[in-house]
Amino acid sequence: MALLATCAKSGTFAFSKFGLFKLCPSSYSIGSSINRNYVTKKEKIDIHSLPKAPKRPMTSYLEFYKNHYNEIVENNNLQTDKKKASKAVQICSGMWESLDDVTRKGYQDRAHARLEAYKEEMQKFKDSLTPEQKELLKEAKKQKREEKVKKKEKKEEKQKNVEHGLPKRPLSSYMFFVNSKMPNPYSDKSATEYVQMLGHEWKELSKEDKQSFEELAAEAKEEYSLKMTQWVENMVEQGDGSDVKVSLLQKELEKLEVPKKNTSGYQIYRHHHKEGPLWSTLSDEEKEKWVKKAVKDLHRYEKEMEEWYQKIEDKGKTDFVEEMFELIKTNKKKPTKK
Repeated sequence: MALLATCAKSGTFAFSKFGLFKLCPSSYSIGSSINRNYVTKKEKIDIHSLPKAPKRPMTSYLEFYKNHYNEIVENNNLQTDKKKASKAVQICSGMWESLDDVTRKGYQDRAHARLEAYKEEMQKFKDSLTPEQKELLKEAKKQKREEKVKKKEKKEEKQKNVEHGLPKRPLSSYMFFVNSKMPNPYSDKSATEYVQMLGHEWKELSKEDKQSFEELAAEAKEEYSLKMTQWVENMVEQGDGSDVKVSLLQKELEKLEVPKKNTSGYQIYRHHHKEGPLWSTLSDEEKEKWVKKAVKDLHRYEKEMEEWYQKIEDKGKTDFVEEMFELIKTNKKKPTKK
């Protein structure tokens, strides 16, 4: 009893062959961990509600490009070229390089005048802002930078997945239905109208009519699941496991029916008292009840893990599973790119 009371007060970890298990959080960990009932997501600042800063002026080259774009496209027959923009830039760069000094200076002088006017406007804009607006604009810029980084990371991740041959997600029953309607039976309709009409058709289908599409989707999902398992195994075996998302690794463990992880006394308490008093305000005696439940759940988890590991060993997947656990642990700690 005294031990449990101490656990409730200070937070206790239990060791087993399967790793480290937390019975209940300490007062420190409560404050530093995420409590979904009390921590709110950081709100995104609406940039459109803030004062609009003056736009940066065109450079000398950009003005030249803008003036000659249509001419370049027409003279080089780029109207239907898919790489029209990049080719136009390439041609324009050559024209700019060969431009005579007098004409170039005219562009540069105008660009300089625009820049000076912009600096004056920007200074007036800054002077007109309140301290609160300045802070909000600063935070908005920070959020924009973070979004840019996330977008870049997502693009890089997608490219890596393509390079590694990540299986494509399976089609849904609705998408199988859409494919069955190809070619477009509503060729006289716009794309938006076409999608709306197909959506309406799908909703009107009876359960029996939808069944064939749902069966196709189920087969595709099963095939995708098998491909994903093979892909993850290959990635781990080839030493590319660090490029696999944690969520995908966890899904593969779920397929192997890994036991549900044990919960702490705090987690059990919060599950039963979502709107109740904070854990840190409970007395040792009040916490003891939940710590006992945590200990019981720990024993359940240890027993199930013992049996599960035996099954994994029988399947000859012990090394693979241990590598998966290690990858999940490592990949979760990956630093965010700046």
